Order: sequence, then structure tokens, then C-alpha cells
Amino acid sequence: MGFDAIWISPVVENVEETTAYGEAYHGYWGQNIHNLNSHFGTPEDLKELSTALHARGMYLMLDVVVNHMVTVPKHDPSGAVTFDYTTITSFPAESAFHQFCLISDYNNQTDVEQCWLGDEKLPLADLDTENESVVQTLNGWVKDLVQFYNVNGIRIDTAKHVRKDFWPDFLKSARVFSMAEVRQSFSHSFLSSREFPIGLER
Repeated sequence: MGFDAIWISPVVENVEETTAYGEAYHGYWGQNIHNLNSHFGTPEDLKELSTALHARGMYLMLDVVVNHMVTVPKHDPSGAVTFDYTTITSFPAESAFHQFCLISDYNNQTDVEQCWLGDEKLPLADLDTENESVVQTLNGWVKDLVQFYNVNGIRIDTAKHVRKDFWPDFLKSARVFSMAEVRQSFSHSFLSSREFPIGLER
């Protein structure tokens, strides 16, 4: 068919509960970045895919999500929303996340970075990438993920929602071709202040 790379959805373990919007079939509602999504296959399956691609002179790109995790919210009779952060195995404490607030102004970069995507039915718990422990965990995770599965590139989901000075060390940890998702209306101001490496490493 003429292509020489495949790009697949995030492979980390996702929320298993049925949410207000159904099940996490897509891979973007992570709960444990250190385990694979068993619905996608086993670690051995992913390693075999990587090996088979490289044997054919092809590349493997993984989608990764740094901005958020998911825990299904609880609503009490008064309408207040609460979260059980212990279900997010990789970051089981409230201190790993920004204080809950839904994004209200997508033209305000502080609002975009500090508040949460989603809605009252399913807010996406926004990781506090100013927290050094969170940063170290994410950098170590992407380094191990890329090396263990011999990944050639990563595509970063919701990149605009993470502070710009987080990215250099994260990308140095990954050490592979990297690209980022930014909505078109955001792209100029966002990308002008960030540098993503180019080229593929085997």
C-alpha cells in the first residue's frame, strides 16, 4: 500500500468502568501508564509487532497522553463532584493533579494548562506537570516505553494543555521522532514557543 510506518493508539491500561460516554475502547482514558491495555494485547504482542515492522524496514509510532488520566467521577445528592484518585494507579494521590476546574476559556493559556478537559459527566484529571515527582515519573515512563518496545516515534496527544517548559526533558527522555497534536486555531502561538525533534531513530 506504499506506507512505511504505523501509528497506533495509546497502549496504556485504561479505565475499565463504563463511563457516561461508554467504554475506553480508544486508549485515551489512562489509569496505569506502567501496564498495557490488555484489550489491545500483551507486552509480547507489542514487541512482536515492533520486531515484525523493523524486519520489513518499517517504523512504529505510539500515541502518548501526558496531559491527563481518568477516574470516573462520583456525584453526591447536592451535585458536588468527587474523585477517587486511588484508582489512578500511576498517580494515586490528589496532589499529582491540578485542582479541579473545567476549562472555560481556550484562548487563555493558563486556563488551558491548569484546568481540566472533559465535562461534569467525565472530567479528565489534569496532571500537575509542575510537580517534580509527576515529571520524573512521566520522563522515566516514556524512556522505558520507547526502549522496551523499540519504538521509533511518538505522537503527543493534547500537547497544548501542558506547560511549554515540560517538553524539552520529556523529549530528551524519549529520544525518538516526536510530533504533537495542537488544534489548528492554537497552532501558531503554541508551536512558535516549542521545539520538537525531527527524524527517525531505529
